[in-house]
Amino acid sequence: MKIILFETFSGYGGASFALEKAKLDYKCIGYSEIDKNGIKCYDNNFPGRKNFGDISKIEPNDLPDFNFLTGGFPCQDVSIAGKRDLSKGRTNLYLELLRIAKAKKPKYMLFENVKGLLSMGKIKGKVSELLMDKIVRDLKSLGYGVIWKCLNSKDYGIPQNRERVWFVCKLGGWDFMEFQFPKEEKLKIFLKDILEDEVDEKYYLKEEYTKKLIMPDTSYCIDANYAKGTNVKGYLEKKRRQIIQVNNPKHSNNRVYSKEGISPTLNTMQGGHRQPFIVASRGRNKDNPSDRTPGNKVEQRLEPKFDGTSNCISTVQKDNWLCNSNRIRKLTPKECFRLMGFIDDKINLDGISNSQQYHLAGNGWETSLVSKIFKEMFNRGDKE
Repeated sequence: MKIILFETFSGYGGASFALEKAKLDYKCIGYSEIDKNGIKCYDNNFPGRKNFGDISKIEPNDLPDFNFLTGGFPCQDVSIAGKRDLSKGRTNLYLELLRIAKAKKPKYMLFENVKGLLSMGKIKGKVSELLMDKIVRDLKSLGYGVIWKCLNSKDYGIPQNRERVWFVCKLGGWDFMEFQFPKEEKLKIFLKDILEDEVDEKYYLKEEYTKKLIMPDTSYCIDANYAKGTNVKGYLEKKRRQIIQVNNPKHSNNRVYSKEGISPTLNTMQGGHRQPFIVASRGRNKDNPSDRTPGNKVEQRLEPKFDGTSNCISTVQKDNWLCNSNRIRKLTPKECFRLMGFIDDKINLDGISNSQQYHLAGNGWETSLVSKIFKEMFNRGDKE
């Protein structure tokens, strides 16, 4: 089947990049995007395609016919990191996708949103209709079979802890076993493998700033074998108020401190080599770090991640600061895009500032995972 794509909420063109990575035969009739930097990036990489602009102003009858509709509708209203407030209506832009689908009846659709969508609608312990359930019901009312799942990029080849909900839709419904989400795979590429060899000094945090950052209020000694385990995060959260002696390090490079600021190295040793790792700077209640009550006095704590993956790439750079030797730096935009599936750096970002490149990466689709979904949709599915 020849895939004829209409790409909405396109950003840099995640659906198109993923179709190309999957080596699927497709044609794009155009895209819909209002962010000027997203448009710039899209046009850099897919010149000549028409931007139909604001999806809420699109008249479906003005669109050429297409059989595949994609869209990562805005997630700020349901993100756990946000205020989880639907009153502004950004997440309700999925209704615009339904409006276009109702008029054009594309055979296939793929939609995406953040994991917070799965719990949106729970109010003070009581459950009103979950937004997730409403979306599925609305899609089914248009005649679509819907298969959905929350997938994490780190389970599909990219070292990023990025959880997203995917809706895979087919007009008329899916036959039994016609579509299955891709199988999880063992991670072979880690954070160390995506880092640039040379990084400009501008990406490093100033020493006077890093001295103000603290680890959780305890001392940690983490040896190589322990750092490879799965319970490091548990220790960091569970033992904040205690002094932990995990090992008796022979060298100070194996120690991680707190009150003195950053450690002498902030390293974890694996396989005889020093491995960089990610820390996130989080504002936490000093006396009760699990307390998230708005307005409480907080301090910035470094929360390390030792499994060789990044936190979710977002527009907030302090979610992913890189620790190596005794310095901390931001990930570069190129490294962020590598964590979005562009391991080969094949994306044209000309004319887009660094700050906007970070923004584009944080709001985009991780193309490696999406390409695997597409292979399952179109290589296993209907081939007419």
